[in-house]
Amino acid sequence: MWPLGRFVSPPVDPAPALADLNGKTVCELWDWVFRGDQMYAILNDELRKRFPDVKFVEWQRLGACRA
Repeated sequence: MWPLGRFVSPPVDPAPALADLNGKTVCELWDWVFRGDQMYAILNDELRKRFPDVKFVEWQRLGACRA
């Protein structure tokens, strides 16, 4: 990879952002960087305050990625 290399496929526009997480499921993925075991608990609490109907699939259920 090189930042000035040629594109070999056309660019893809990103999907529009969700306006609301109520009724949605958020899956946690963690690669053992930056204290995910602590940060997800804080992040989930804050998201639940803002979106009471959000659901989570926690990283412990999915397993953590080790490179």
